[in-house]
Amino acid sequence: MIGRRVIAALLACVLYSSLAGCASQPLTEQRRYQKLQDGWTYRAYRKVSKESLNPLIKTYNREREKTGRSTIDESFAHALVGFSWSLALKPDFALAEAQLSERKARNVRERYLAHTTRSIAFYQKEWRQLASSESQFAKQLLADNNLTEDYDKKQAIAQLIVGSLAVMEGDAGVARSSFMTVGNYLDKPWLPTLAQSAAYIYSNKWAESARLLKSLLQEGNLPEQERAFISDLAKGADLKDSNIKASIGRYLKQEFMQSFNQDDDGFLAEIEDYMRKVKLK
Repeated sequence: MIGRRVIAALLACVLYSSLAGCASQPLTEQRRYQKLQDGWTYRAYRKVSKESLNPLIKTYNREREKTGRSTIDESFAHALVGFSWSLALKPDFALAEAQLSERKARNVRERYLAHTTRSIAFYQKEWRQLASSESQFAKQLLADNNLTEDYDKKQAIAQLIVGSLAVMEGDAGVARSSFMTVGNYLDKPWLPTLAQSAAYIYSNKWAESARLLKSLLQEGNLPEQERAFISDLAKGADLKDSNIKASIGRYLKQEFMQSFNQDDDGFLAEIEDYMRKVKLK
């Protein structure tokens, strides 16, 4: 009788250990992504974006059409907001915007941007396999549609996104190397040093940032607008003023729009106002 009890206890222990082991196995990245999409916050944000951002885009475009100016595609606008959420270190919202961007995409360029935005958000979530898969898919879009001649532009855009995130994370090395590609494409050779100094600001290395910014101001090829911006950053770095981080974020988003030959004309301010109003737990 005792032997049977011992055996039964052992079997129960083995069964419990097996079930516990299965329960404790980590979810795959794909399963975690699916769980995120099924969650209340993700679904609630998508609803907010559809009900608030889409009308904002349509109103903005109507005003521009009245004066014969170019409009902003809905897919591009959602990708821009996704990029902005990534800069704000909120990848869940960025993933929701990437999905909306993909659904609104009307051409390969817009599909490429949606997938690139999603890849970066996956990277932020530290879902490396999903990030790599999404990045490869985006690159394959270029090859499948014979758009390899656009590769330099697409690569610059991808590096702009990667480099911008590196700035926010205070990774000066990645920020500098990424913005070398962007600087070459936009013919702005000062961008790598500017990105490096901005990353120093985000990592609170104020002295290093001020030194680099002041060295940039010695260059003779800086346009006046860029010189004024860098001068303001240098003053802020000297004062250890964290408020200049907002200026850096706006500058990065302006570079993003310029990469797509889109002029700002107040649209970024409207997006920032929309983002401030999003209140989700």
